[in-house]
Amino acid sequence: MLHYGLSSREPTGVHEMNDHRPRRQVSVIGIGAGGVDLLTAEASAALRELDAVIVISKGEERDHLLAPRRAVLAAHASPTVRVLEVVDPVRANDVAYREAVGEWHRERARRVGEAVAATGPDERIGILVWGDPSLYDSALRLLEMVEEQADIALEVTVIPGITSIQLLAAAHRIVLHRVGGSFLVTTGRRLAEGEGDGFDDVVVMLNSEPAFTRFIGRGYDLYWGAYLGDENQVLRSGELDEIADEVTALRAELTERHGWMFDIYLLRRRLDRSPGG
Repeated sequence: MLHYGLSSREPTGVHEMNDHRPRRQVSVIGIGAGGVDLLTAEASAALRELDAVIVISKGEERDHLLAPRRAVLAAHASPTVRVLEVVDPVRANDVAYREAVGEWHRERARRVGEAVAATGPDERIGILVWGDPSLYDSALRLLEMVEEQADIALEVTVIPGITSIQLLAAAHRIVLHRVGGSFLVTTGRRLAEGEGDGFDDVVVMLNSEPAFTRFIGRGYDLYWGAYLGDENQVLRSGELDEIADEVTALRAELTERHGWMFDIYLLRRRLDRSPGG
């Protein structure tokens, strides 16, 4: 079982007396959703203390986040920090989604476990997480699997980060919920499967396709952003029915130009329309 810090910077250091497994200190650090200036002061301080950083890579040609991670390390980490690159296994496409993700995570945990085991017992290891470790990121679950598979006792501290949800709201100068209200956070996959009906405000992440088209004709506004916090940031907002085609075409154009797409949006039902449209 992972041992988590009582505060964001201090591991508990408490283990069962009969736990004689090798021990390692791991900091899971939220590094924000954009450039090197979007880290908290706490995250920057944690990076300076690291001896090694584990980076899960999809290969130079496929991983558009390698350069930004290196920029973050150059700006905030010690110049002596070691980068331990772990090549991410390929996820199978010929089996059910949950089964494929489960096997993918197990193999990833095995590789990360090997990297952790190769570090010294007194070294502080870091894992960099885009946005915040608590939101649509598997780093903490991954470390639980590492501890089980590699038979290593991990002392884990978690440093929160700025999310793309916060950046979206700031960029559009909006509050994500109405007075006294709530909002749903979901994924593009789940939105396409029918989730979101009945909600006035829906934040959608992890989009492979523009699933917002399902809400055309139902009285929604769209607040959309791509590459938030980055020099390539692009924003669009307006009545969904009027800008859906423009945003869909823009997504395709930007994906072709940059080779990848990272976007997020808020669907907001206009108050003069009923939930059913």
